[in-house]
Amino acid sequence: MTFDRRHLLALTAASAGAAAASSAPAAPASAPISAFGLDATQFGVRPGSADDQSRVLQRAIDETARTRTPLALPRATIVSAT
Repeated sequence: MTFDRRHLLALTAASAGAAAASSAPAAPASAPISAFGLDATQFGVRPGSADDQSRVLQRAIDETARTRTPLALPRATIVSAT
């Protein structure tokens, strides 16, 4: 059997995907969003609100940039006037 570039790439992708799937630690389903960084709601960001949240979102971004920590945003629509 001859191996060409396509076979080699397919084999590499398949083995890398299997290795990543078997060695990736599963995140606990109940982990709070603050486990991933500073929670944006601590700065006053209200997920799902129809109000303009530009100022509080910018304050959260500035603080996390200053402290060099990740900003964890909730899964929701955050309205910002741009």
